[in-house]
Amino acid sequence: MSKLALIGAGNMAREHLKVMRALQDVDVVGIFSRTSSRAKALASEFDIGFVSSSIAELYETTRADGVVIAVSEPATEAICLEAIKHPWQMLVEKPIGLSLDETKRISDAANGMETCFYVAMNRRNYSSTRMALEEVGKIQGARTVQIFDQEDPLSALNGGRLKQVCDQWHFANSIHLIDLFGVFCRGAPIEVNNLVPWRPGYTAKSTHSVISFDSGDIGIYHSVWNAPGPWSVVIETAKKRFEMRPIESFAVQTYPSRNNELRPLADEDHDFKPGFFVQMREFLQALKGNASNLVTLGTYLESVRLTDELYRE
Repeated sequence: MSKLALIGAGNMAREHLKVMRALQDVDVVGIFSRTSSRAKALASEFDIGFVSSSIAELYETTRADGVVIAVSEPATEAICLEAIKHPWQMLVEKPIGLSLDETKRISDAANGMETCFYVAMNRRNYSSTRMALEEVGKIQGARTVQIFDQEDPLSALNGGRLKQVCDQWHFANSIHLIDLFGVFCRGAPIEVNNLVPWRPGYTAKSTHSVISFDSGDIGIYHSVWNAPGPWSVVIETAKKRFEMRPIESFAVQTYPSRNNELRPLADEDHDFKPGFFVQMREFLQALKGNASNLVTLGTYLESVRLTDELYRE
């Protein structure tokens, strides 16, 4: 049994607990939240025996092998800086920082500590993403990856989200999609050309950028802000075109056909929040010292750097 602890008591924490309780080799040994009443409510609902009053107490009492951190964006830095003091492995909900500088501070602080720090980029573990990666990996030659991103921080602001989060919405939310360039494009980005550059503010607008990778792959990033549009990922090759629209789905078009063949998704993406089941299974592999596909803090920082370049004024 792997002993897991949880920091946070909101909606994302609940989604992680659903998966933990479904796995036979997990013992959820404790929970901590700055809002103790919410932690106690989750502990009662999911039969967690220990509600801690601090992160230090959570570790010292449980000696958990790993901890899942799912807290609000403004709280993430302080929580991470406290959690890395203990030799457990960490799976932390994104975003890790609301700017490149903040993310680098957390990364620098974690460097050299005993803990292993992973970022919960669950979209990498969608069954659609895994199928697309397997299929495109069979095809030789350059590929073009088009990502369409729609963001609505104005609605988020009007809905009560903190302005400091909405002002940095590209780091808070666009990172989910921008990270997929690191999944489907081979090599490292060598040039970012912002043809329609970013303009801050809460008006309706769009951006359009072309990213060149040293492998020869091309990334095309188009975002629409405070206006309608679908999240989608399209991978173009000479013989096949792969489409994820919405990104939880996966369809294949084979040349010269004009038909898209929709592929069925894995059961776990229907039973749980998509990507969460496989992501937790990978975390358990990491806890046992085995290889996993989890995103390290260093890999995440690469996506944050790309986000920073795509949203330069």
